[in-house]
Amino acid sequence: IARFEREIGILKTLRHPNIVRAFGGVCEDKQRFYAMELLEGGTLWDKIQKAGYLPWEKVTDWGQQMCAALTYAHERQIIHRDVKPNNFLLTKNGQVKLSDFGLISVMSDAKLTADGRTLGTVQYMSPEQIRGKPPLTGSTDIYSLGCVFYEMLTGDPPFVGENPGPILHAHLHDQPRPISEINSECPAALERLVMRMLEKDP
Repeated sequence: IARFEREIGILKTLRHPNIVRAFGGVCEDKQRFYAMELLEGGTLWDKIQKAGYLPWEKVTDWGQQMCAALTYAHERQIIHRDVKPNNFLLTKNGQVKLSDFGLISVMSDAKLTADGRTLGTVQYMSPEQIRGKPPLTGSTDIYSLGCVFYEMLTGDPPFVGENPGPILHAHLHDQPRPISEINSECPAALERLVMRMLEKDP
């Protein structure tokens, strides 16, 4: 309960146009409930699923908003740790907002695991999250955002599979397929940026 109340306290201080506003929360019978800003434009994942992949111009527009949200959080020593398309919500006018800070860590005391489990979503998890070796920094969110950019440009995350094990192994050891082989319209500079975000070394 104390950790939950601390998280709520942090979330209520986050005031940024690209972060979903949190108003408070309660904990009842080990269940946590948040009251948050209502957005009715769906998720980024919905948009990718509908389109297959997004025009690179849209990726750079939304991507700048996504980076602005993470920059704001990182400047306050807050790591999201679960950056993925489902956690980016859209307003009806196309503004992007980062949500679901349920795994947040403060950089000074960031822990990578809880109850023996690695925290995060396997398709977007950074190598340092997978290894479970601190210190954890904002670089872990940058890697995950690189996975999101890759999916926006190609329709799939960098590594996919039916089981978590091979996906986690690929994050640690494999290079993603070049974006240009899948989406020839992606500018070379944008591809280089995404691949730099997906470097194994933080």
